[in-house]
Amino acid sequence: MTDKMEKNHLDNSLSPHGIDQLSYKYHPDAIYAMNLEGKIINANQATSKLLSYSIDELLNLSYENIISSEEFETFRYYFKKAFEGEVHKFKTAIICKNRKKIEATATTVPIEIDGQIVNVYAYINEITEQKETERKIQTSKELCKSFIDNHDDPILLLDLDATIVLINQAFSRLLGWRKENLEGLNILCCPSIPPYLVEQMKDYHHRIAMGKPVSAALETIRITNEGKVKHIMLSITPIHDWYGKVYNWAVHLRDVTAQKEMENFLFQSEKLLTVGQLAASVTHEIRNPLTSLKGFIQLLRTSEGQTECFSKYLDIMLKELKQIETFVDELSVLAKTQVKSYKKTNIISLLQDILSLLRTQALTNNVYIKYEHEPVCSIFCEEKQLRQALFNVIQNGIEAMPDGGILYVRIKPYDESYLKIEVTDHGMGIPEDRLLKLGEPFYSTKEKGTGLGLTLTYKIIENHQGTITIQSQVGCGTTVTILLPVTKQNTEQAMIGCI
Repeated sequence: MTDKMEKNHLDNSLSPHGIDQLSYKYHPDAIYAMNLEGKIINANQATSKLLSYSIDELLNLSYENIISSEEFETFRYYFKKAFEGEVHKFKTAIICKNRKKIEATATTVPIEIDGQIVNVYAYINEITEQKETERKIQTSKELCKSFIDNHDDPILLLDLDATIVLINQAFSRLLGWRKENLEGLNILCCPSIPPYLVEQMKDYHHRIAMGKPVSAALETIRITNEGKVKHIMLSITPIHDWYGKVYNWAVHLRDVTAQKEMENFLFQSEKLLTVGQLAASVTHEIRNPLTSLKGFIQLLRTSEGQTECFSKYLDIMLKELKQIETFVDELSVLAKTQVKSYKKTNIISLLQDILSLLRTQALTNNVYIKYEHEPVCSIFCEEKQLRQALFNVIQNGIEAMPDGGILYVRIKPYDESYLKIEVTDHGMGIPEDRLLKLGEPFYSTKEKGTGLGLTLTYKIIENHQGTITIQSQVGCGTTVTILLPVTKQNTEQAMIGCI
């Protein structure tokens, strides 16, 4: 078939396919027709303009001359499919006369005459600008991802469904959770969010989804993979695409744990200072009349002619006065009015003595005390005060198990400078909101507690340059961990600050 005959066939076939000669010639999209061998047999003005070839030049070319080499096999595949009667739209790349590469979409459509496919025409729609925009968007996303991943502050990236699409290295360093553990999870299922704060995150997500603003900085809490609490300042920022549409949300976290601990320390210090001043005044006002009362009662006990009943009452009065005296002694520690005498002490023997004193109370509560110890160095301490502190901790453990159980008391070396004492009960545990208040003056979890026992314990351990931490889980129990220095130098430094 000659080129002229093919052109006549094409002219006859355009109308049945919805394109008349005039529309074909001036159609805004580039359209050209090819014969079975792929030779171009007709092309409109848009094709000529797009490829910078004249119409006559195009009629001397085939698709092999204008399709980019990397897209050639794809084009040939769909060209053959068109001769099988199929219509396909696909991405391709075309080479212009000036060798400029144009990215485009091509639609190959069979031309049928009398039930027989005789030619194929292709619609070409340039998408170079679109592809360039897509590349810019992709580059922007990659730059954003790189910026986030290498940022010094913890950041996680959420999509519009609140799915975590990225956590950066700083996030992993702060909270310990690895990328593979979190990426792909919905933020509401993120293990770093405490259960009682999930509703808060739901509210944030709802506000974001509705396009409502979220507060610039939100103070909250996050949990590390080791279960530690971190105080966080959280901000949520929308990330826009090339067209200004929000496609991600960046959640920025700033660790303010040290700041919160310092604020709490200053608050507690001020509170203890106030309590200490009050205690100093109270002990001064109580101790003198207390001494007089004890003296007169002891004098009455030794006088002749006392009935058995009267003597019994005097014993009760003396016992109650001793309890008041013990309370005054506790206040004296808070007021720092006592001069301490530090001496070398066998801590294992000290604990054994305390356990002997508490064993009767433990048996009454159906509590079995399991004492485990490893060889440790002796420590320099004020024995009476340290005995009181350890007594308070172990007694609290016994009282935490009203239904009985096993109380573990362990002592072992911690490192070269410290030993560790652990007291673990399997009682009801302490809720987190109460756990944070333990050690505050006059705060007690007991119905009849004064709230000074743990305050005193904290103060004594602090005076010995040690530390005390309490970990608890409701329904599982509580562990109190005490670290005490084993070198004389450390304890002497503590003595200087406490006398």
